[in-house]
Amino acid sequence: MRQARSSALSLLALALLTACRNDAPAPAASRSAAGSNDSTARGPSSAFALAQEPAGAIEVFDAKAKGEAKDVVVVGRLKDTVPGFAAFTLTDVSLPYCGADGRDDACPTPWDYCCIAEDKVAAATISVAVRAKGEVVAVPVPELRNLDLVVVHGALVKAADGTLRLEADGWYRKERPTLPATTVFPK
Repeated sequence: MRQARSSALSLLALALLTACRNDAPAPAASRSAAGSNDSTARGPSSAFALAQEPAGAIEVFDAKAKGEAKDVVVVGRLKDTVPGFAAFTLTDVSLPYCGADGRDDACPTPWDYCCIAEDKVAAATISVAVRAKGEVVAVPVPELRNLDLVVVHGALVKAADGTLRLEADGWYRKERPTLPATTVFPK
């Protein structure tokens, strides 16, 4: 859990350091103009929501094994976000979140994977962020929430600390899981 918290705290610290910046790159022509890319839940979208799913997605474990790459598409479940920033953590789809597939884990926070060993969760995650001029872009991403299945296009880059991160230029929300009505997502 320490590694997972460290990763989340690192994203939060980076977000706080860049709070004054709001120089998002211009949206690409393939961005969705009509809100969310999920036809069942229309709403506001960021400039980074793609209208179509990018082809050729690999899972988080495969992306981490691949190493640095300039053009990559990665699929995973959104674990946590940095509020107000185009930054989040993606978890490999092979890792079942608490309550997945109707399991009765009685977990009020299924997105934190609390029913799985912390070291396995840490190994299955990768940090994702949109960057402009080296800084994380300060824009909210209202189309995404925890546990969404997301396909991200971008580049795999080795960070200064040696970890691999995904520098995104867009994403497509492929699926929003159905969870009990008692699940309250973080804001």
